[in-house]
Amino acid sequence: ESILFYGEAGAGPLARGSQVPVTLLGGGSYTFTSGLAVILEVLRNRDQRGSPPVAAPPAAGPLGGSDTGQPLSGRHYLFAQLQNGPAQGGTIWHARYTYNADDGSGQFSAYLEGTVFSRLSPFVLVGLGHGARASEFGAGRDRMIMGGARLFLW
Repeated sequence: ESILFYGEAGAGPLARGSQVPVTLLGGGSYTFTSGLAVILEVLRNRDQRGSPPVAAPPAAGPLGGSDTGQPLSGRHYLFAQLQNGPAQGGTIWHARYTYNADDGSGQFSAYLEGTVFSRLSPFVLVGLGHGARASEFGAGRDRMIMGGARLFLW
């Protein structure tokens, strides 16, 4: 069994006459002897440039969330993940939940990957979002499914 705590901090560019925008990430994980891991994170964006939080645009980003192409100004997230250990072999899976604390939206996603042959691994990713239409995860992109396969040549 093991426990890990971590934190990161970053500062953005300083605009004339404003304070430095700061992004803080804190998290921790607990891994059981079976290899099962629980991960929790908090992301806080302290944008002090006086701009309002970025609204969700019409374009979808990874896992169905919005992709503004801009910094996460003023947005705050909670994240939880449960996953099996890759050393266990066989099927790989994880379940994730991301919550946007600013607009109350969130997204659950699940990933499953198996091995068909020694060099071929099909996978599926499912995402279910919730929130108001104008929110990040509920803005008309609240469901998705993606599948594929990884082929190992060497």
